[in-house]
Order: sequence, then C-alpha cells, then structure tokens
Amino acid sequence: MTVLKLAANGHTPFSDVIVHPDLVGEEREQAYLRLTSLGDHELGQFFKLHRNGALLQFLIDGPEAGNTFGARRIGLKPSLKTPVIEIDQPWETFFNTRPRALKKSLRHKMNRFRKQPGFSITLEQIGAPDQPIVEELIDVSAKSWKASIGNDLKSHQGSRVFLLNLIELLGKEGVVSAWIARDGDRAIAFELHLRYDGIVYPIRADYDESYKAFSPGSLLEYSALKYLFDSGAAKQYYTCADDYWYLSNWTSDYEEYCNVECFGGSLRLRCLYFLEYRLIPLVKKFIRKQGKTAKAV
Repeated sequence: MTVLKLAANGHTPFSDVIVHPDLVGEEREQAYLRLTSLGDHELGQFFKLHRNGALLQFLIDGPEAGNTFGARRIGLKPSLKTPVIEIDQPWETFFNTRPRALKKSLRHKMNRFRKQPGFSITLEQIGAPDQPIVEELIDVSAKSWKASIGNDLKSHQGSRVFLLNLIELLGKEGVVSAWIARDGDRAIAFELHLRYDGIVYPIRADYDESYKAFSPGSLLEYSALKYLFDSGAAKQYYTCADDYWYLSNWTSDYEEYCNVECFGGSLRLRCLYFLEYRLIPLVKKFIRKQGKTAKAV
C-alpha cells in the first residue's frame, strides 16, 4: 500500500487544505474531492486538523465517488489541544484575573532579574538568515536542555533548516521577530515569533541552562504578552503548544485538533481499518473494565 500524508510535522501547529472562498457548492466539493481522493491501495493521513474545520467535515461527510474513500473507513484520533490567549482588553485587566500564585511568582522573578547588572530583555526584528542574531539563537539553543536529547538548533539539522527557511521566506515581510534576554552582550534566552493576520505564533523558545535559576523563559513570555496587550499589535497569542499545565495559568481558551486516517478500499486496508478502529478499541475497553473489576475485588 501507499501512505499519503498532508504536509505537516513536529514544527506545524496545525494544518489544512485551503480552498478558494469563491468556490461554493458543488465546485467547492469537487475541489476537496480532488485534493483528498484515494486509490484502493492508499492510506491518507491528515495531521492536526481543526475539530471544527471545513476539511475535517468534508473527510467525514464527503461523498464517496469511484475509488474515493467514504465515511465508513475514516479513523479519528485526538491531537493537540492548544491554549490561545485572546488580546481583547487592557493588560492590567487581563493580568489581574490571572491566578494569584502566577502574578506573585512573575513579579518576584522580574524584580530579581532587573537587579542583575547587565540583564536586559529586548524585542528584535529578524529580516534575513545571515543576521548575527540568528547565530545567537542557535548558540542559545545549543546550551539549552534540548542539547542533551539532540533537539537543539545546532545539532538537529531539520530544526535549524526549518528556522533558516522560515526567516528566508518571511523575514523580508517584517513578520519574524525574537524576544531576547541578555546578560550584557550575551544572549541567554529567546522566544521566536511569527506574526500573521493579527495572530502571533511563538515558533520556538530556548534558554541557556546555566541561567535556569532566573527563569528567563517565563519572563520572556510575560514581557511578550504585556507588549502585545499594551501595543495592540495582535489580536491573539497562539501558543503553538499542547495543553501544558503552566499555560493554563494564562488562559482557559483552546483550539482543538485531531489526526485523521482515511483507508482505501482494498481488502488489506479494510482489515487494517477494522483492526485499528474497531477491534483494538474493544480490546482496550475490555482490559480497562477488567482492571476496574480487579481493583474493586
């Protein structure tokens, strides 16, 4: 069989197929049909689709025509539940509604940071991959905890290439920037932002592990959010993350996504669908039920 995947990976906060808004009715349906059709021996994988998105609804409800899959062989699995912060009120009003422990902790961290000679936080634009700041970001990442697992920007080629390509393609538009924490001239932490259509996406954040005691990462996030609220430069801060516990201190609003698998009509793929989405869930349910019964006894 052949596996067809939507162009998404670990760097992708979500993915979709964009159909021109002028296409309506049958034309729109045909566009989706052409973009998502599968042969009998093909498995289609769509990652990080919005729960309320048009593509997901088409995959579930779309017509079956020829060798195109139908709703009978569609499998859904949960994906990211991404926290988002709506920027629709004054900063003080928003910040005052945050948990008391968060506000106390951030004020303490900020005061301690400001007392350190030479410590600073700035917002810097990135227009081209050959700017000195780009090498600084890579160096900070190489000194982060991610280096121990080979996921830093210096040792992980895929992540570095993604960063450089992003800046090469979008830097000239003035939509790529970074919040930088410095100790004198030395960068110790960063949060990289992409701004598009009124939404800010924090694409990546790293900090020098030797400065962990100063919590530079959380201070950069605090500084960025305060700036966005005060300046009105965006309408939403889209965290690009999963539902991590610390982000729940900032928001209770989420965007939910799921992964979708669409199975062709061959006997092998029909069996695979039955195994993955019919038999295995029943077995898991039975095992959980047996486990609860054993505990009760």
